[in-house]
Amino acid sequence: MSYAHLQSWFESPRELTDTEKEWLNRLLISELVDRMILQKQVAKSKVIGECLCGCKSVNMQVDSTAPRYPHTERIPVEMTAFESGKAPVMFLLHIVNGYINELEVLRADSSPIDDAIDLSNIELSINIK
Repeated sequence: MSYAHLQSWFESPRELTDTEKEWLNRLLISELVDRMILQKQVAKSKVIGECLCGCKSVNMQVDSTAPRYPHTERIPVEMTAFESGKAPVMFLLHIVNGYINELEVLRADSSPIDDAIDLSNIELSINIK
């Protein structure tokens, strides 16, 4: 199934929201190899699109002057937030050709995310050795 119809592309890129910045900061405080490069990319990124399915995923574009991430792993780091009585929320940072491409944020059961996500009980997974 194609998800292209679920994307909303912006005519003008927008800044990351404070919430999106918080999610990215949580992902990048881990022991991720070369995380400082990705932190620099976040500082030079804009949101160019978002998903309309009820998740909170955003497509991002990084300024070309930002340093390139040297690792080839598509999803170098991910985070799961466990909320009482709800399916966990998964955060996956997608890197394409060395640059942040997407912050995917979805519930494990694909149900919509209607309210703030509780980050008090999170688990980080680093996918780079």
